[in-house]
Amino acid sequence: RVVVIGDVHGCFDELQDLLRVHNLMPEDTVLVFCGDIINRGPKNQEVIQFIRNMGYAAYSVRGNHEDRVIYEWLNFHKRSNGHVYKLPSKYKWVTTLSSEDIDFLCSLPYTLSIPCMETIVLHAGMDPWKCLCKQQPKDLVLTRNIVNPEETTYRLTDSLDDGVPWISCWNGPQHVYFGHDARRGLQERRFGTGLDTGCVYGNRLT
Repeated sequence: RVVVIGDVHGCFDELQDLLRVHNLMPEDTVLVFCGDIINRGPKNQEVIQFIRNMGYAAYSVRGNHEDRVIYEWLNFHKRSNGHVYKLPSKYKWVTTLSSEDIDFLCSLPYTLSIPCMETIVLHAGMDPWKCLCKQQPKDLVLTRNIVNPEETTYRLTDSLDDGVPWISCWNGPQHVYFGHDARRGLQERRFGTGLDTGCVYGNRLT
């Protein structure tokens, strides 16, 4: 079985509950995460260690929160003229991460393709009119909407207030699983499924 899981955000206990309730055992299941496996939640390092320890039974794409954690960790460990980078308070926890943890986060791809299932997994969204090899990393981790999709001057945006959901413009043939869009919750389209159901905000993990 291949099971795709939405944004965990460090909610390790909820992840374990989901695996237990659905009897998702590593010997017969491959887990694929939609990115943002860490940050904002209480047990970030536990989530990283769990996925790392699963080896080839678990995969994840890279989200905007992985990008930000890498940025903060590298700046904190970089010494410039004797000055130490001051971490923002909400990123103090990154000091608990080892260089191996950061190497793992850096190794995460921005997209995963499963050709035999005609499936793509990414964190946020993409340009529906470009092939994967021409997508921009920032779009893959931030896109929620497309503004002016009928025009040649269309643009991708992180905002929910402008344009339409990017997935409404995607016509396959691959089915895309994505996260990042907790406000919309579960999204079920013909060629796409949005899986961020706001677990870190007190809702459920999907």
